[in-house]
Amino acid sequence: MNLLLRRFIYLGFLMTIGLVFSQESENNKVHKNLFKLGAGKLINNTSTTDLEGPLTPTGYRIDVNNPTGFVGSYTRFLGKHIGIEVLLGLPLTLKIEGAGEASFVESVGTVKVLPPTVLFNYYFTPIEQNLRPYLGVALNHTIFYNAESSPELEETLFGETEIDLSSSTNIGGFAGLNYRIYDQYFASFMAGYVNVSTTATTTTDTRVIGIPIGEIEREIEVDLNPFVFLLSLGMSF
Repeated sequence: MNLLLRRFIYLGFLMTIGLVFSQESENNKVHKNLFKLGAGKLINNTSTTDLEGPLTPTGYRIDVNNPTGFVGSYTRFLGKHIGIEVLLGLPLTLKIEGAGEASFVESVGTVKVLPPTVLFNYYFTPIEQNLRPYLGVALNHTIFYNAESSPELEETLFGETEIDLSSSTNIGGFAGLNYRIYDQYFASFMAGYVNVSTTATTTTDTRVIGIPIGEIEREIEVDLNPFVFLLSLGMSF
């Protein structure tokens, strides 16, 4: 084997070793975590039963507005196509209005809502790709708190009224798209649907012409079932 051939083989060996280390270096640049921050919009598909309880007219129902708020998420990637994403956000304020025979009650009250959600996502392209569409199954737990009745509702029900809404745990589905803008920075859009149901209970210290009648408790079943839209920017690490 002449000197030129030995040098050629040696050079090929060095190039092979360099390629292996280069590939390992590129693999090390694949980040397994993604943090996103942006805005979310809920479009509620509100449906309710009639308000039920003593001394309650028939046909009293409610409607709920469509709030917007800040949302953050953390995703941990498991392999090339699977990710677990946790959605968290600042509490949203739902404004409740009268509907049906109670549509004359423009403001029923307000309630704070916190809907932490865990998604199990499947990404159609590998983690190295810039464009990553995905589908996800969601587990949602919606917490309602700090409900406040309006003076208009208390006037309608003849007394100071407390409102309590039960929490909801249910499933949903999402579709999304992550796009690498530059290096470790991403833009993301996600849309989905979540089943959210609650029982709202009102307790009124009822008085008629100043005469105490006693506490009257009423209930109404509420399905919100919102469409969810999220637009955010993210950073992998």
